[in-house]
Amino acid sequence: AFNKEVTNKLLPVDMYVGGKEHAAMHLIYARFMTKALRDLGYLDFDEPFKKLVHQGMILGPDGNKMSKSKGNTVSPDAYIDKYGADTVRLFLMSSAEPWQDFDWRETEVNGIQRRLESIQQFPEKIESLIGENLKLSIENEVPQVDKSINKWIISQINKKVKEATEALEGFQTRK
Repeated sequence: AFNKEVTNKLLPVDMYVGGKEHAAMHLIYARFMTKALRDLGYLDFDEPFKKLVHQGMILGPDGNKMSKSKGNTVSPDAYIDKYGADTVRLFLMSSAEPWQDFDWRETEVNGIQRRLESIQQFPEKIESLIGENLKLSIENEVPQVDKSINKWIISQINKKVKEATEALEGFQTRK
């Protein structure tokens, strides 16, 4: 049933990300099967996952685990209608490290909305900064931009790339 060479190329899984409440049983089953298949000689590795990350939970406005029975759930639909799906998604992804629990707070959703609006306005800001500094070169008919503005634009892009890279590396290196 197993081609050992192919199986050992594809597995173990690099990273398993799951909720701490239901991942325990998945982990037990996966570990049991991996160890049984290893003992039978079908695998050359001991664990099914190289890295395990338990994702945190979103807590209700009262600071407790969301529960229908407690009546503290928050439906994202109203927030999607008010702010848009991208804003809600970014809020969910940026509110805490993936392994941490966090409270649902509308003020933070609103803050994400303002940040997205500033990103959307970025091209207009650049255009207004450039304004009259945009000159057409007679020799090669290529738009020339004032060097200080060009440096500012590049520094802003580099800053955002650095922030995103550090965030990604932090997730990948966390133990």
